[in-house]
Amino acid sequence: MIEREVVSTRPVAVRYRITPLGKTLRQPIDVLLAWASEHMPAIERARGAFDTREETGL
Repeated sequence: MIEREVVSTRPVAVRYRITPLGKTLRQPIDVLLAWASEHMPAIERARGAFDTREETGL
Protein backbone atom coordinates (compact mmCIF):
# COMPACT_ATOMS: atom_id res chain seq x y z
CA MET A 1 0.00 0.00 0.00
CA ILE A 2 2.99 2.25 0.66
CA GLU A 3 6.10 2.21 -1.48
CA ARG A 4 9.32 3.04 0.35
CA GLU A 5 12.38 4.12 -1.61
CA VAL A 6 15.78 4.79 -0.07
CA VAL A 7 17.53 7.59 -1.96
CA SER A 8 21.31 7.38 -2.03
CA THR A 9 22.14 10.93 -1.05
CA ARG A 10 24.11 12.41 1.81
CA PRO A 11 22.40 12.30 4.20
CA VAL A 12 20.40 9.29 3.08
CA ALA A 13 16.79 10.12 2.35
CA VAL A 14 13.65 8.02 2.21
CA ARG A 15 10.75 8.69 -0.14
CA TYR A 16 7.25 7.30 0.39
CA ARG A 17 4.45 6.95 -2.16
CA ILE A 18 0.97 5.51 -2.02
CA THR A 19 0.67 2.57 -4.41
CA PRO A 20 -2.34 2.03 -6.67
CA LEU A 21 -3.59 -0.53 -4.11
CA GLY A 22 -3.17 2.02 -1.33
CA LYS A 23 -5.20 4.53 -3.33
CA THR A 24 -8.16 2.13 -3.21
CA LEU A 25 -8.41 2.91 0.52
CA ARG A 26 -9.34 6.53 -0.15
CA GLN A 27 -13.11 5.95 -0.19
CA PRO A 28 -13.29 3.84 3.00
CA ILE A 29 -11.04 6.30 4.83
CA ASP A 30 -13.21 9.22 3.70
CA VAL A 31 -16.25 7.37 5.09
CA LEU A 32 -14.45 6.81 8.40
CA LEU A 33 -13.43 10.48 8.61
CA ALA A 34 -17.00 11.59 7.89
CA TRP A 35 -18.29 9.25 10.61
CA ALA A 36 -15.76 10.59 13.12
CA SER A 37 -16.64 14.17 12.25
CA GLU A 38 -20.36 13.50 12.66
CA HIS A 39 -19.85 11.73 16.00
CA MET A 40 -17.13 13.98 17.44
CA PRO A 41 -19.31 15.34 20.30
CA ALA A 42 -20.04 11.77 21.48
CA ILE A 43 -16.39 10.78 21.05
CA GLU A 44 -15.27 13.76 23.16
CA ARG A 45 -17.85 12.95 25.86
CA ALA A 46 -16.68 9.34 25.98
CA ARG A 47 -13.04 10.47 26.17
CA GLY A 48 -13.87 12.88 28.98
CA ALA A 49 -15.76 10.19 30.90
CA PHE A 50 -12.83 7.82 30.52
CA ASP A 51 -10.33 10.44 31.67
CA THR A 52 -12.50 11.22 34.71
CA ARG A 53 -12.68 7.53 35.64
CA GLU A 54 -8.89 7.23 35.30
CA GLU A 55 -8.28 10.32 37.44
CA THR A 56 -10.65 9.20 40.20
CA GLY A 57 -9.64 5.55 40.06
CA LEU A 58 -13.20 4.35 39.53
